[in-house]
Amino acid sequence: MKMKLKYNIGFFILIICLMLSGCRVIPYSRNDVKNFVASEVPEPCTLVNERTYNVTDKSYTFRSELRDLEFDVDCNISDNNGYHMISHYGAAVYLYYDEDLKEVYEKCSCRNGNPFEFEIQNEEDLREVSKTIAELNTVISDQWNYTPGLELTNPDILAIRVTVDVMKDGSAKRTSYTLNGYDKEDEVYSQLKTEW
Repeated sequence: MKMKLKYNIGFFILIICLMLSGCRVIPYSRNDVKNFVASEVPEPCTLVNERTYNVTDKSYTFRSELRDLEFDVDCNISDNNGYHMISHYGAAVYLYYDEDLKEVYEKCSCRNGNPFEFEIQNEEDLREVSKTIAELNTVISDQWNYTPGLELTNPDILAIRVTVDVMKDGSAKRTSYTLNGYDKEDEVYSQLKTEW
């Protein structure tokens, strides 16, 4: 009986220590996950599926109420940090636009082989890349139909970075541009021109 009492006291002290250290020792409930999504995801969503991977790890699938978009929220326990939630909303939004973005990108003769990488060697290339980037901005501007007013350069939403190698006088300078949904060709051209 004394051994059981000591075990219970020890377990209780361990739980208190973990809670004071910032570790979450209690698994997230379905309502915890729903509240997390309601506060973190900027478009209305509904929980459509729940999967358990082992005793401690779960994944919840949410579906947008506005479009054909699904994403997961993983609830896992790590060795050092207790339970944590990870939303894959940003990745799902990226995949939602991926095919349309690739279609625009692949039309550009200045693409560098890797996704969203360009090479500029002359004024003609500069114009073509500026036009392509403006078209990529037009594709992702659709996101404002679902998340009005939000910054599309936010990594939790999109934050798609385009890399441009500017070749001049035998040397290369690498610069980047993050798609924002609103820059038109002239604005992109002006930004890239300063690098060239």
